[in-house]
Amino acid sequence: MKHFHYLTAITCLTLFMSFPKTSSAVEFSLYGDVQYQSTDLEDTFLLGPFHILADQEISDTTSIAMDLAFEDHEHAFETHLERFYLKKSFTDHINFTAGRFQKTLGFWRHNFHHGSLSQDTITRPFFLESEEIEEGIFPAHLIGLLFGYESQKTTLQLAASNSSGMDTETISAADDITVMESLNTSDPSSGKTLVTRITHRFGQPLELGLFAMLNDVVEIGEDPDSTMVEHGETLFEQQVIGVDASYFVKRFYFFSEFYQLNIKDNQDSNPAFIYTPNSEPYKAIAYYLQIGFRLTNKFTLAARHESLDFDSGSTFFDIQGIVPEKRNLVTLNYRIEESNVLRFEARQENRDNQDSEMIYGLQWFFYLL
Repeated sequence: MKHFHYLTAITCLTLFMSFPKTSSAVEFSLYGDVQYQSTDLEDTFLLGPFHILADQEISDTTSIAMDLAFEDHEHAFETHLERFYLKKSFTDHINFTAGRFQKTLGFWRHNFHHGSLSQDTITRPFFLESEEIEEGIFPAHLIGLLFGYESQKTTLQLAASNSSGMDTETISAADDITVMESLNTSDPSSGKTLVTRITHRFGQPLELGLFAMLNDVVEIGEDPDSTMVEHGETLFEQQVIGVDASYFVKRFYFFSEFYQLNIKDNQDSNPAFIYTPNSEPYKAIAYYLQIGFRLTNKFTLAARHESLDFDSGSTFFDIQGIVPEKRNLVTLNYRIEESNVLRFEARQENRDNQDSEMIYGLQWFFYLL
């Protein structure tokens, strides 16, 4: 039945896009990829997420955006609404957004979404992955309000959104994990997530940014006898501060981000719960550095180092199955045409108390504008 719904949706979209365009018609874009991946365990072809994207002006000062993703999760395709928002421009520099968006923390999320022709690598830094599927360490998507100011040299963003959620009802043994979720329709907590980022461009090539976030991760499980805390109460208080930097010239670029996370567990947790909260706040450090060389107009060579480190016994990470990790990768990007690129990536993953793993990937990515 799911396959029938997907086929029907794609067929209707194709027919709709084939109609003559009028001033009121919505124009859709498509992007996605096909990969071949080789590891020590398997060699396989795989389908990356397939996105249907609309970004449409509905008046001279107002626009809407929608990004619907079909992606594989545990050998079944699921549908996710990645972005959906209304945006109002009051001047050339000031705008206001309401809905589901990502843009506030760091350089990567401001410049690259899940798919981008300007992204040279196949993968994102692993700790910046989406929270719902890839178990990210802080929210990738915010559901709320965003104020933005942008000039030639300075940008400022201020956001207030729903808190993040976790369902700890699924954890009954040490091997059980849960994931952090964005709360699209119901935030059971009274508090809200607050995020800000400011950047300044020093001349044309160099830009520096500062950002911060206050985020409560709240319990969304229903059974008080099985959850870590009662429904709607705060599981973890998360504070994030960081800096980012980027430098672009004709043949060379680098960009980097540094994050410090300060996390505090709720001390009034269920005594029967398998995890005991930390009595003291604890920290985590995450960062990456990427450099790239434009060999020709079509070929780019890039390399990246990325790292996440925290002390053992950090409850926030333990219940998600996340361990300290470092990755190193090199990639070669070949721009076949304006609409599609071919990327080769060799990546070494080093997780604490696990053997190092080499992964090779070949991706053909397209973006139909």
